[in-house]
Amino acid sequence: MFAIYAGYDRQEIDRLIDWYFEGQCDGNTRLKIYCYVALGGLLWSNWCEYKRMCGVKFGEYAFRQYQYAKDYLKTVEAEVEKRKIQINE
Repeated sequence: MFAIYAGYDRQEIDRLIDWYFEGQCDGNTRLKIYCYVALGGLLWSNWCEYKRMCGVKFGEYAFRQYQYAKDYLKTVEAEVEKRKIQINE
């Protein structure tokens, strides 16, 4: 959540993961974190939409959160597909 609140891009998120895990983050854990980024973005974009319906606008923040949900869903899907290909080789 820190990373998406801070507006980190993929490279910055990967650096944060590497720092936190002292360079020892395995692929499954990294994939789980990408899932959390997508879910966090979805959660907060939905919250922003609810608040918008109540008369509170979040503007760019709401859009950024939605983009995290979309972008990291694609990231997770690509990583899962890559793993399927590696297993079948």
